[in-house]
Amino acid sequence: MTTTTAAQTRATTKLTGIAREGVKLLPDDNFLWTYTEEPHRTRRQEIIKAHKDVLGLCGPEPLTKYVVLAVVSLQIACAFALKNTPPKSWHFWLTAYLVGATANQNLFLAIHEISHNLAFKSPVYNRIFAILANLPIGLPYSAGFRQYHLTHHKSLGVDGVDTDLPTALEAIFFDSVFGKAFFCTFQLLFYAVRPMFIYRIPFGIVHYCNIVAQLVFDIIIVKCLGWNAMIYLLLSSFLAGSIHPCAGHFISEHYVFARSSFKEAKMPQDIPIPETFSYYGPLNFLTYNQAPVAVHGTEEQNEDQSYDADQVIMSLDVRGDTKTKPLPYEVQLRPGPEFNFEDRKGRFLQVSSQLDLDSKTSIGSVRALISYLQRKRASECLQEDQKARFAYRTLRIKMFNFRNTMFANVDTLSTLQIIQPESHPNIFNQGPGTSGSKEVLSVFGLFQHHARTPQGKAQLRTIFLRPSLDVNVINERLDTNDADWEQSFSTADQVYFKNAQMRQMDHDLGDLWGNICDIEIKLTYDLAKSVLENEEVLIEAPDTCGELDSLLALVHGAIEHKLIQPRLVEEDIIDIKAGWHLQEMTVQSDESQMPNMIVLTGSNYSGKSVYQKKVALVAYMAQMVSFVAAKACTIGITDKILTSIATAETIWKTRSAFTIDLQQISLALNLCSNRSLVLIDEFGRGMDSCDGAGLAAGVFYYLLDRSSETPKVLVASHHHEVFETGIFDDHPKLRHSHMAITLTK
Repeated sequence: MTTTTAAQTRATTKLTGIAREGVKLLPDDNFLWTYTEEPHRTRRQEIIKAHKDVLGLCGPEPLTKYVVLAVVSLQIACAFALKNTPPKSWHFWLTAYLVGATANQNLFLAIHEISHNLAFKSPVYNRIFAILANLPIGLPYSAGFRQYHLTHHKSLGVDGVDTDLPTALEAIFFDSVFGKAFFCTFQLLFYAVRPMFIYRIPFGIVHYCNIVAQLVFDIIIVKCLGWNAMIYLLLSSFLAGSIHPCAGHFISEHYVFARSSFKEAKMPQDIPIPETFSYYGPLNFLTYNQAPVAVHGTEEQNEDQSYDADQVIMSLDVRGDTKTKPLPYEVQLRPGPEFNFEDRKGRFLQVSSQLDLDSKTSIGSVRALISYLQRKRASECLQEDQKARFAYRTLRIKMFNFRNTMFANVDTLSTLQIIQPESHPNIFNQGPGTSGSKEVLSVFGLFQHHARTPQGKAQLRTIFLRPSLDVNVINERLDTNDADWEQSFSTADQVYFKNAQMRQMDHDLGDLWGNICDIEIKLTYDLAKSVLENEEVLIEAPDTCGELDSLLALVHGAIEHKLIQPRLVEEDIIDIKAGWHLQEMTVQSDESQMPNMIVLTGSNYSGKSVYQKKVALVAYMAQMVSFVAAKACTIGITDKILTSIATAETIWKTRSAFTIDLQQISLALNLCSNRSLVLIDEFGRGMDSCDGAGLAAGVFYYLLDRSSETPKVLVASHHHEVFETGIFDDHPKLRHSHMAITLTK
C-alpha cells in the first residue's frame, strides 16, 4: 500500500525507511508513511508536456451512456431469465459470476466515469445518469461514491481523508494467507464500510433521490420478477467485488509488491521500490481502461528537479539509491494470487520528509537527525548483526544542481564578479532579501539598472545565475531579435518596428486594433442605449430601496422605544396624553385642550426646557410620518416650529448674545401664524433685569394680541415681576404652569 502527497519545496531532503523482520521502524504501527511527490500529478504533467494534443481527448465520451444503457438492460434481462431458477443451482451461480459480476463491475466503473462528468457535459445529467447506472447493483451508492471519490483525487494518499487507503484495522488481515484471502473475498464490503469509519459526508437531495430510486427499482423487481431476480442482482454485485478477474484492479491500483526478498539483498541499494501493476490486456474492454491509470510506482525519482545554483542541496538517503523500471505489461489475474500467497506483500510504504534548506535551522535539523539515526542504530542493533546494515543507515549526502544548467558556486560567481552583492549602505534598506543588498562592480550590475520592474530584475538575476547547457535553447534565445526589422514610425520617446511576425499578423488578422475599438464603441453604445431605455427603473429602484429602508428604520425605532401612532387632524390643536421626551425620561405630562400660550415657571433644572422640546418633538415627528412618544396623541397640522431657546454663540459671529436673541424673536414674531408652534426659553436673561422683563412682557403681549392669528406658544421664564403687575390676569389665551421637583430617596 502506498500513500503520497505533492512535494512543493524546491529542495527536498528524502528520508526513506525500509521495514524488515526484527527491526521496528515505527512503534505500534503496521504502516510506514511517505511524503514523497505524488506520482499521478508528475506523470500527468510529463504526458501533457510530451503530448499536448492529449488534452483534446479530455471530456465526455459519447459512447458511455449507450454502454451503460446496454449493460443495465442486460442485467434486467438476465434477472428476468433467472426468475424461476433456484439460487442454489450451479448455472445460477455461473451466470452470476460470468455475466452478472462482469456487468456489475462494468457499472461500478461506469459510475466512476460518470462521477468525473464523462457521460454528459452537464453535472446534473451525470448525477441522474449515475443513479440509473446504480439500479442493477441493488444498493444505492452512486451519490455517496462521487463525493468520496472526488476527495480521493484531491487528497491522494492523505491519511484520514483518502478513503481508498486501508485502515489500521484492515492491516490485521494482511498478516496471513487466510486473512488476505478473506480480505479479497469481501473487499467490496471493506470498501463500502470503510468511509463511514473515516469521515461522514452530509446527505443532500441527490443522496435521497439515489435511495428512493433504488428502493423503487428493487420493489419493482421483487413484485414483477420475484426474489430470485433480486438475489441474482445482489449476488452479481458481491461477486464483482470479490475474487473475480475484473476486481483485480482494486488491488493493482492501491497495493504495491516487493520485487525481491529483503533477505537476499546484500546492500540496501539492492532493494527495489515496490511497484503497483498496470494492465493493458483485453479485460480493459470491459472496465473502461481503468487499470492503466493506476500507476502508483516510484520509478521516477526527483533527482532531475531544478534548484537555485547558489544553494547547497543535499539528499539524505537512508534507504539507498533504488530505482526500478516500470512494468510494461502485467496480467490482471496476477495481483490477486501474489497479494494472497506471497509473504509480507502490500505492507510497505515509502517514508520521506520535506525540509526547507534555505535556512540554517533546517540544515541544523538535518545534522540532529543524522545524530539521532546513529544513536538509534547503536541502541537497537548489535554490531555483529548482519541485518543491522538495513536499519537507520546513512549512505551518502549528495549535492544537486540544475538540469542542463552550468554549475557555478558562490565563490565562482564572486571571483568572476558575475554577481557580487554587498550590504546596502542605507541601514533602512538592509535585510535578508535581494532588496537589502546592492550590486557593486559586477557584470550583473551593468545590466540590472536597465530592468524597470521587480519581476524583470528577478528574471534577469535568474538568467545570470543559470547559464544553459542546451545549445538549442541558447541559439533560440540568441536568435530572438530578427535581423529584418523594419522601422514603421517614431515618436519623441520611442521608435516602432515591424518584424516578420508582425507582417504575418497584419496579413492574417489585419487592423485588429481598429476592429477591437469598433466593437468597444458598439458595446458602449448598446450599453448606454439599454441604460437609457430603463432609465426610469434604474433611477426609481435605489430611491424605492432608500424609502423602504428609512421606513423600516422608523418601524424598528418605534418598536424599540414603544412609540404609538398619532392622530392628525385639521383642527388647530395639540392634545398629548402621557407624553415623554425620547432622550429625557423624567418629564411626563398631559397637554389636553392646550390654550394658545402656556407660561412655565420653576427652579433651574426642573425640566422646563425638556417639556418644551418634548411637545415640539411630538408635533414634529407626527408630521414626518413617525410614531410619537406618548400614550395617546392628537395633533393639528403645524406649519412652523419657531424657537428662541439656545443662543448659538461662536467666535466668528460679530454679534452679541443679546443681538442673537433679538434676531430669533424677531424671526418668530414675523413668521408665526395660528398654526405655528413657538418656543421661548428665558428671553431677556442676558440684559438688565428691568429691561429683560419689559422686553419679555412686550413679546408676550404682542403674541396674545394677534386675535385669530395667535400661535401656540410655550414660554419658560424667571421674570415673575411681569405677572405680578396683573396685566395678564384672567387672559383667556394664557395659562400659568409651574414645574415641580419630586425628591425620592
